[in-house]
Amino acid sequence: MGGIRRHERVLAVTYLAGQALACALWWAALAGVPAVRTAFELAPAHHEVLDAFVAGDLVVFLLGSALGAWGLARRAAWAPMEVAGTAGGAAYATLYLAGWTGRGGAGALGLVCMVPATILTAAVARRASRLASIPTQRLTTAGVLAAVGRLLPRWAFRPARPAGPGWNGAKTGAQIVVAWGFALGLLPVLAQRVDGACGLGSFGSIASRGVGGVVFAVASAVGIASAWVMVTRGRGTPVPFDAARELVVSGTYRVVRNPMVVSGIGQSIGVALLLGSPLATLLPVAGALVWNEVLRPPEERFLVERFGESYQDYHARVRCWIPKRSPYPSSRRGQWRNANTKGWSCSSDQRSRARRRRVQRLPRLAIRTTTHGGVDLAREPSARPSADKAPVHRRARTPPVRSRGGQ
Repeated sequence: MGGIRRHERVLAVTYLAGQALACALWWAALAGVPAVRTAFELAPAHHEVLDAFVAGDLVVFLLGSALGAWGLARRAAWAPMEVAGTAGGAAYATLYLAGWTGRGGAGALGLVCMVPATILTAAVARRASRLASIPTQRLTTAGVLAAVGRLLPRWAFRPARPAGPGWNGAKTGAQIVVAWGFALGLLPVLAQRVDGACGLGSFGSIASRGVGGVVFAVASAVGIASAWVMVTRGRGTPVPFDAARELVVSGTYRVVRNPMVVSGIGQSIGVALLLGSPLATLLPVAGALVWNEVLRPPEERFLVERFGESYQDYHARVRCWIPKRSPYPSSRRGQWRNANTKGWSCSSDQRSRARRRRVQRLPRLAIRTTTHGGVDLAREPSARPSADKAPVHRRARTPPVRSRGGQ
């Protein structure tokens, strides 16, 4: 734990220092390279619109990032508040650019650059209060990846509240609309606009669009089927902060551990082929890398803590990305009980067989039952009364009560 947190501090200091340097180089390129100025121009006919951001960027973003890196490196008490102020300024600029671009103006390339910077700065600000008092350590690749995963809050991985299939299905539908609208609508369109601003051509053709449509349709069907299994069998939703209450090992989950992620990557490839955008083809690669290296490790730790040996067995038998030829054995489905929830996700026959197996595994001398006739039934099985000759419990006789008149 301590090593991971030391890596987190080194990672945060490195990121903030690099962000300050990138901001300085960016403004220098705007001033000296006309092509860069044209690509980032907010209003081509009015250069003063972009120039109005100079003071805010240099003071809040450049100076704030540099002071935040220096404060975290020195473990200063004011560093967390300073990084939080930088994150707030970045968020305001990002929202302004989003509104400007949404109203039909230029600036899509600047918005693409500001969104990840704002998210990462906010993540560093969230952890800055803990990182300020942790000593440094040498930076390694494994430590960096673990540190990025540790930046996620604890509520990012938690089971869903008990609810019926209708409510879980409604939540899943809303999640699909938001996720697909952002990853398959907003990001590819922004990438296509960046292609046009940078002068990149399109590779779109009838064949590529046809292949893209087929890939998108198949991947969407897999994603919807996986979400339905998660709702009906898992009693939850696909997102990790509202996760399934039961371990799902049926349907598409029998052949691959993360069918919804695989379907999302396939959908992103299909959209890129439909649009013919060179930058959009990088989105599925970036998404797969971020999920596999940053999001998957903490999610799998959460599943191991929640389901124990059942998930470990499933993890060992089913691959993460490549579907296996022989699906997960159906005889093993539904045999595992979730220790954190009540109830079984299997049939009554499977419950009876599992209950008998648990009883058979118990040590004989550890079973302390009630005694019959002064004999311990656990030590002397032969002394147990048979079903044919059950002991007859006679009712005790009570002494008669004499009235006072007869005394």
